[in-house]
Amino acid sequence: MTAIGIIPARYGSTRLPGKVIMPIRGYPMIHHVHQQARQCASLSRILVATDSDLVADTASRLGMEVILTSDDHQSGTDRVAEVARQFNDEIIVNIQGDEPQLDPTLVDNLVGLLEEHPDINIGSAGSTALTAAEWSQPNVVKVVVKDQQAVAFYRQLPDVLPEGEILRHVGLYAYRNKFLQTFSATPPSPAELELGLEQLRAMEMGEPIGMITCDYRAVAVDTRADWERLQIDRPDVGRRTGE
Repeated sequence: MTAIGIIPARYGSTRLPGKVIMPIRGYPMIHHVHQQARQCASLSRILVATDSDLVADTASRLGMEVILTSDDHQSGTDRVAEVARQFNDEIIVNIQGDEPQLDPTLVDNLVGLLEEHPDINIGSAGSTALTAAEWSQPNVVKVVVKDQQAVAFYRQLPDVLPEGEILRHVGLYAYRNKFLQTFSATPPSPAELELGLEQLRAMEMGEPIGMITCDYRAVAVDTRADWERLQIDRPDVGRRTGE
C-alpha cells in the first residue's frame, strides 16, 4: 500500500494572500512545509498542487515537484483530488501549505491508521494542546473524539456536548484515493457551508472519520501575526508529537 503527500498551495488566500511564498527565515513558507514532509517515512512522493504560476515557479526553483491545477476549486481538498486522480496510490495525504512546523511523525501515524484499519476511508487528528482561551475562539476548530472516531466538530462549543474527549482539530487529512474522488464530487452540505468545515460533508455522507490523538502545538499561518511570530520561532524544525 503506497501513500503520497499533496500540498495544496493556493496563492489567493483570503486572510493573507500569497502566504505560501512569504519568506520565513530566508525561504518561502512552502519550502519549510515541503522539507518537513520529506521527513515522512510513509510517503513515497510529495507534490505541490497550485493554480498559480508564481507559486509553481517558486516551488520548482527549490526542487519541488509541482502540478498546476484548475483555478476554480472551492477548497484545497478539491485541488488535492484533481492531482490524486493522476495516480494509483491508495492513500492520499492532504498536507496544508500553511503548516511550516509540520510534524512528520503525525503524518506517518495518520497513514498507519488507514493501513491498520481497512474500513476507514478518511482519517484526521486531534490535539490535546487546547488552551482555555481557545475554547471560545471560533477560528480554532474543536472535535469531540470517542473510540478513535470523530463524533462532532465545532467552532463554538454548545452548552450540551456529546460524550467524548474534546480536542483541537488539526487540519491534516489522509484519504483513500477512491473515497477522495467520491467526496470531492459530492456537493457541500448545508452545515459545511455555514461553518466552513468540509469534514462535515463526510459525516453527513455517513462516512466515519478515524482520529489519532497527539500533542501537536505548531502554529498554522492564517494571519500576518502568525507569520511574524514564526520569524522568531524555528519553523524549519518540526515539532514532533509528544515533545
